[in-house]
Amino acid sequence: MPSPDLKKLAGGFADLLTDVLNRTIAKHPVKITAKASPVPGVVFVGNRLSDRSLLSRNYFPLRHRPGVPPLHMLISGRLSLDHEGRYLMVQSSVCAVARDAGGGR
Repeated sequence: MPSPDLKKLAGGFADLLTDVLNRTIAKHPVKITAKASPVPGVVFVGNRLSDRSLLSRNYFPLRHRPGVPPLHMLISGRLSLDHEGRYLMVQSSVCAVARDAGGGR
């Protein structure tokens, strides 16, 4: 059985996260992307990744009701194929919610 394309699977996962976030809790359109790591077999996903920074530190605003303090979210992850090379596997991930866009309180 041929090995699946890690970048393609990770890109599909990033697109799915983007769609779910934009349909539900993101205040403004967000784009989760997948970028290949210099380490073979590893792909990073996150908001506004670049070739210079594969770790997402970019919080995005969440929808909120009037009178409720605004919140921001960070989503980032490191993906690879499972040990059999068949399925996408999350090696590590971060999902954080903060009161400000810098990740503080």
